[in-house]
Amino acid sequence: MRVLIAEDDPYVRSLVLDVVKELGHAPSCATNGAEAWDLFNNGGADVVVSDWMMPRMDGVQLCRCVRGQPDAPYTYFILLTALGDADHRIAGMQAGADDYLAKPFDLCDIEARLIAAERVTTLHRRREALLRQARRFAGETDP
Repeated sequence: MRVLIAEDDPYVRSLVLDVVKELGHAPSCATNGAEAWDLFNNGGADVVVSDWMMPRMDGVQLCRCVRGQPDAPYTYFILLTALGDADHRIAGMQAGADDYLAKPFDLCDIEARLIAAERVTTLHRRREALLRQARRFAGETDP
């Protein structure tokens, strides 16, 4: 999977990067939300792991931008944040995040979420392929 990591804290970014690499995924990194948005637009991602509080564009804004791409394949979005209260968890999910991980977190928490992300993105890709096939079939038949 292509995993875009958007995190302004170099220590946290390095930890997430190490887990992504250990799992055999292809990472790319951004130090702020605007840089992450540029990387997403230029190369896409299967998964975005984004800090909530970053300069230039926060993680919620980034999530809304990703979700605003109507023709893009589904991207699993994980928000990382020190804002662990219920109101922020709900706000993150309402913005379009698939998962929410409060800091500090264990590395196994990132690993578990990436496993779930791979399952979900695989299902979305299969669904999209079946829909393309059904549309092609429907276009080939004469009503």
